[in-house]
Amino acid sequence: TFEMNGGAISGNLTTNGLGGAIYLDGGNATIKNGVIQNNAACNGGGAYLKGGTLKVEGGSFDTNIATADGGGAYVNDGNVNMTGGSFVNNEASADGGGVYITGGNFTMNGEAALIQGNKAVMGAGVYLTGGDPLLQSGTLRENIASQDGGGIFIDQKIVELSPVAAVNITANKAGHYGAGICIVGTNGTDA
Repeated sequence: TFEMNGGAISGNLTTNGLGGAIYLDGGNATIKNGVIQNNAACNGGGAYLKGGTLKVEGGSFDTNIATADGGGAYVNDGNVNMTGGSFVNNEASADGGGVYITGGNFTMNGEAALIQGNKAVMGAGVYLTGGDPLLQSGTLRENIASQDGGGIFIDQKIVELSPVAAVNITANKAGHYGAGICIVGTNGTDA
């Protein structure tokens, strides 16, 4: 288990590995305050979690780089719960500029939660495969995907946005499909 309440983790590099700043195999990571910035890895420039849950309540993942997936964070078989904090200006050479999640759920439920200015091929803000998205409040803006899903890319899930949801998905860009949201593979079709 890892908890961050302040300070900075910056300037770390794993050339061919996982988790530029943080690698956690099993267990939960909670970010309450502080900054994770200018780190780099193959997957999970800022953080890599295998199993468990990444809870982002405050603080920021800022300007981290992945040479493959998950510029800010890569979560494998785990969940991301975001009630505050930010993923800003992170970049992945492949998918999930801000966050890459495989085999787990993504929850965004906090007015202060911000995913902004991230870049990737697909899912510049968030790339989600094999899990459920719950978008209730927060902001995804100004993320840029060279292909699909500027704000969020969702693979093989049916998505419902509540009519009372206060999530703002604005000013994102995509080279092909879904500048705000791109959903593929639901019942064999693209949405």
